[in-house]
Amino acid sequence: MSAAESEITPEFIEQQVARGREYVVSMFTLGPRERNDAALLDELQIKHLQHIFAARQAGILVVNGPFLHGGNLRGLSIWNASHEQVALHLQSDPMVQAGFLRFEIYPWFGIPGDTLPGA
Repeated sequence: MSAAESEITPEFIEQQVARGREYVVSMFTLGPRERNDAALLDELQIKHLQHIFAARQAGILVVNGPFLHGGNLRGLSIWNASHEQVALHLQSDPMVQAGFLRFEIYPWFGIPGDTLPGA
């Protein structure tokens, strides 16, 4: 066991977990609509990103980003909002409304203050 691991006592873990709370995770997957109109896709992608960034500015979207492999799974988001709020927001996403994306929503446990490292 490393020195850092030995400092992570059961009491420390219990304190950290006690600070945790429920968030919402959503995942975008490919929708049923064929992607054969590049101009429409470009237009809707900008509107989709405006929709996403508006949620970030409103403080309800904590983390968001696309998957980089280009498969069926398209993106992941972590929300500081209720399941219902997230569902309403995602239902109004232009790419979802146009049938290019679908979404799934899951309850998720996280510890406030967790962050992504910067560059």
